[in-house]
Amino acid sequence: MKSTHLFYFVTVILLFSACKGDKKCKFGTPQAIFSPQMKGVSNHQFEVNQSNKNNQVSIESMTLDDASGLVVVQSGCDKLLQAYTFTLRGTFEDYDNAKWIKELIQRMSHLSTLDPSLAPLSNWVQAIEQLAPNLKLGQPVEIQAGIVIKIDKIKSSEGVALILELTNE
Repeated sequence: MKSTHLFYFVTVILLFSACKGDKKCKFGTPQAIFSPQMKGVSNHQFEVNQSNKNNQVSIESMTLDDASGLVVVQSGCDKLLQAYTFTLRGTFEDYDNAKWIKELIQRMSHLSTLDPSLAPLSNWVQAIEQLAPNLKLGQPVEIQAGIVIKIDKIKSSEGVALILELTNE
């Protein structure tokens, strides 16, 4: 049990250490999580909006090796949000709540294998897998003390945006 808490603690530190170095913001300026040198990542772009020192926002976008898109938004200063948005082409008419959760688990698991620096994402995958039977799209759930996740989807005529939000409370 203690080793599980240690893994989560290390993951939280790694997750939120993506922001560092700014004295006005507790976690500093957001840093890129991915890089164009990572296998399976192409068309990588990263931009930080520092116009408001109390709520810095970064947007990281890329194409993954399965041709899906991924946008990661990091925002906040004392309360941080990381949102992973996967852009999936297709109708997905037969997908229910459980299938969307499984899809997200598979995609986050794949991300964790793209580079050793992304391995901590597998801790989130394990935590989501444990909670999967009780997760509902659009409903925030405390996954660990002080860490809340929300999984959601947005349908469009071109496909679906599958979203994972991680927030420290």
